[in-house]
Formats: sequence, C-alpha cells, structure tokens
Amino acid sequence: MRVDQELPQQPPGTSTVLSIGVFDGVHRGHRGLLRTLQQRAYDSGMLSGVITFKNHPRTVVAPDTSVTYITSVEERLSLLKLSGVDMVIPLTFDIDLSRLQAHEFTSLLKDKLNMKSLVIGYNFAMGYRRQGTPERLTEIGHEQGFSVNIIDAITTDDERISSTIIRETLSTGNVEKASKLLGRHFSFDGQVIHGDARGKALGFPTANLAITKDRLVPGNGIYACWVTVDDKRYMAATNIGTRPTFG
Repeated sequence: MRVDQELPQQPPGTSTVLSIGVFDGVHRGHRGLLRTLQQRAYDSGMLSGVITFKNHPRTVVAPDTSVTYITSVEERLSLLKLSGVDMVIPLTFDIDLSRLQAHEFTSLLKDKLNMKSLVIGYNFAMGYRRQGTPERLTEIGHEQGFSVNIIDAITTDDERISSTIIRETLSTGNVEKASKLLGRHFSFDGQVIHGDARGKALGFPTANLAITKDRLVPGNGIYACWVTVDDKRYMAATNIGTRPTFG
C-alpha cells in the first residue's frame, strides 16, 4: 500500500497534532484551521503537521468527473510550509487509500506519526465512503486515544470560504473576489511556448503560456495583472480564451 511507503518510516519523537485534506488554494479558511492546529500543538508541547493529498480524492472515487486545481502541488506545499507548521506530508490518494476505513487510517497515523490530536473542519469526512465524519472520528478518538478538534466554518461578508466557492468564483472571471477569499492575489504559472511573434509588430513583448489541463484559470476575458519573469516583475495584460483577431 503506497500510503505505508509515503508516511515516515520512523515516528517523530514528539507527539503530533495533525490535520488532513487537499488544502487546494491554501485559502483563508485553511489558514484559520492551521492557526488553531499550531496553537493546539504549542499549548500541548507537540508538533504540528499537515497531511495533504497530492491529487483530489475525486480523481479516484469519481474518475469521470473533471477536477481542476487552484494551486499546483508544488505551490500548495510551499504555502503550507510558509504557514509555519512543523511537518507537511504529501500523500498520493489511490484506490487502496480510498478503501481504508476511517479507523484504519487514524490507526496508521497514530503508529507512523504519533498522532495525539486531530484538527478538522466542521464538514470534514474521511475513510471509505466518507464514513469518518467529525462525530464518528470523535468516537474513534475515544477508542484509539486521540482528541478531535472541530473548527467552525470561516466566513467573510457572511459567505463561507471554501475551495469550491473559489473555483466557482474564478470560473466566472471574478478574480478580485477570489483573491479576497484566498487572502492573496490569485496567480498561476506556465511554460512559455512559441507563438506568432505578434509582439514585434505591436511594439511590446507578448508570450503564450501553456497551462496544464488540470489547472484552473479564470473565465475568458482580458485581465490586468503582474507577470514575473526571471525574478523581475512587469505590469501586463493577460488574455484568456480564444486567440485575438489581428488585421
């Protein structure tokens, strides 16, 4: 089973407080949960850790559905580490992991990571057929010897902050609102590919970006933005959608 291989083979010498999820976008809601995680760890003299699934569970349990990501795995790992948690552990969500019962997964976390506390959102669910609800995990915690802290929804302007809502907001082209929910400017990267060299005729440089198909970009339109090339920042306009017509 891959999860056995990806989890540390030697448990940390100190007990841990963990949180589990995809954490796509590492948005304001996530960061609120992470603050609680870190405070809980600090108060208890334990290490704080995040387990993030590299791929969304939906890619395994519902493979015919389309899944797009606000952040790449590399960006997500970087943002999680910048949050200040002690450990960030990426796991591949595969068919074997999808079949694990919630109590089997938490038992693994106790054995491999010395977990003594689990911090989760109010709508979190894990394990086979998502049977590991906050209520069930609390019961499992009593049986296995770990506590469960359940975090209420984090809102802004009476709207719940979630990765799903941010994806929907970006798809409509409302980058300003999405950035507010993220708590930072939305950004994406890509590889510059050869184009028609229109920039020479226009008198300013242009670039075509190849974006991975699972990366979420805003809805079609022209956006004012900043572009970073070789660590230098430039004001720019980005066209998303069909190629503009010339002539």
